[in-house]
Amino acid sequence: SGTESLEVDAAELALQAASEARAGHRDHPIRVECDGSLPVRVAPDAVLQVLGSLLDNACKYSSSQRLVRLLAERDEGYAVLAVEDEGAGIPPADRERVFERFTRLGKDRTGLGLGLFIGRQLARAQGGDLVLVDPRHSTGARFELRLPLRQRAGAPPAATEVPPVAPEAAPPVAPAAGQ
Repeated sequence: SGTESLEVDAAELALQAASEARAGHRDHPIRVECDGSLPVRVAPDAVLQVLGSLLDNACKYSSSQRLVRLLAERDEGYAVLAVEDEGAGIPPADRERVFERFTRLGKDRTGLGLGLFIGRQLARAQGGDLVLVDPRHSTGARFELRLPLRQRAGAPPAATEVPPVAPEAAPPVAPAAGQ
């Protein structure tokens, strides 16, 4: 089911979300930039819902033919899926308020004002967050879906497990040798 947490690549989810958004927004170029594989454990449908909503908003609030970016990046222990647009942006004073229920900014008050509220709830249910930050590549808004990266099976977990084994084995040997 779509609500079950699975081990997936967040970069692949970004590509899928962009593909779906392009079908509905042919008047906006949507560019995806991925920074390699981003392994996460999430409910894929929840992530796709959040990204779809962010991409829809980016297309809605920026002029036709203006570029919308979906960036899949790594930031310390997080996969960051960021949507940036070339719209008017959101004033710093309203950056937290947009995540409240029924909040709609500006003169275009279409919709119910629930999309970002629901998006943040879905992000937090995945162990992550949805935040609004200063744009890096545009003049509009930058929303970041931040999801915790999972440890890859293989070398890193094995390396983590080996050190505790060695110290546990050493103390019994040391007292035995000293007796």
